[in-house]
Amino acid sequence: MYCSHCGAELSDRAFLCWRCGRAVQPAASGTAAPRPEQTASPGNDAPGGNDWYQPDPAARPQVNYGPEIVPEKKRLSKRTIAIIIAAAIVVVAVAAVLIGVLADGRRAPTTAPSQGYATHQELIQTYCDYFGNADERGMVTLYPQALRDYLAENYDCDDTASFLYDRDDWYDDYGIPVTNWMISDVTEYDTEDYMDIALDLGVPIESAADVEVTMTFEGEDDYWIFDFDLIEIDGEWFLFSVW
Repeated sequence: MYCSHCGAELSDRAFLCWRCGRAVQPAASGTAAPRPEQTASPGNDAPGGNDWYQPDPAARPQVNYGPEIVPEKKRLSKRTIAIIIAAAIVVVAVAAVLIGVLADGRRAPTTAPSQGYATHQELIQTYCDYFGNADERGMVTLYPQALRDYLAENYDCDDTASFLYDRDDWYDDYGIPVTNWMISDVTEYDTEDYMDIALDLGVPIESAADVEVTMTFEGEDDYWIFDFDLIEIDGEWFLFSVW
């Protein structure tokens, strides 16, 4: 079969494209399924029964801005005002130069270090926390640095937004708190399915899995199905794609 993204010829059992690194649906399973429709409330008959996980609100990043402090009004001298204006001009000029330099060579996905996890559950729990807070900077840390560098160099995914848009089909829904989730199915992939990806990324991928996760969101009674493609590197699990 051939990759629907870049046209590379693939093994009929491949689930990842060796050239562009994007997830593909193996030929034996048919074409990739579209984003699932809403289904009925899970109740006790949902995949996995009552084995729900609940994100820990305490684990989500909390921002404490502190009390508002109103400064006392003071009259400034003309000399002080002139100094402030001159300093502001210098700051604006320096900022403009820095912005230009950063815009030419920025690689936002590489600024935050990758974070691997010992289990699927830990990785998915962290994903849910970042998802509910629309924490894009945190979200990119769930992907291996080698993948972030590869896509930045070869496919212009050189900033956080473009990288996540490419990797996560649910990117546009960030910011909705996850109320419950459970792993409803796990499919382990054969070594040959991800070996080409390991060679392209230059990392020893030890195993890979398609983890199906059922989620409910704040303010909604229905549930949704997410599919996480995970890869294991040096004994830790990372995201490869979410669809």
